[in-house]
Amino acid sequence: MSYHLRVLQSIVKLSRSSSAPSRSVLLGRAGGTSSALGDALDTLLSLGLIQRAASDEQPIRLTLEGLAVGTAYAAEAARRADALKVEEPVRAPRAALRVERRARSRTERRAVPRPAASRAA
Repeated sequence: MSYHLRVLQSIVKLSRSSSAPSRSVLLGRAGGTSSALGDALDTLLSLGLIQRAASDEQPIRLTLEGLAVGTAYAAEAARRADALKVEEPVRAPRAALRVERRARSRTERRAVPRPAASRAA
């Protein structure tokens, strides 16, 4: 991702969560050096994606075009991240062990002792 897009995406995220971000807050969020951030902001300003005040601590504001580009890029990045996820294979449920009893012969049935309650009856 180019640094310009990372800065624009940071401005979009910070604008949604709070008031418009200042340059110092943006530097902590987007990383890089102060001169690189200044160059990226100048480029975004020349493209008409942001509005910037004269002071460095004044808030940086998105234009409607900047919001559209930043949101579209974030959606595309999310789609790419979803496409890269590896899905775990679905396991078939384990078949329950089936225990079959064999039929007892007549002799085996007689050999099994009955409980005392059933003998008295």
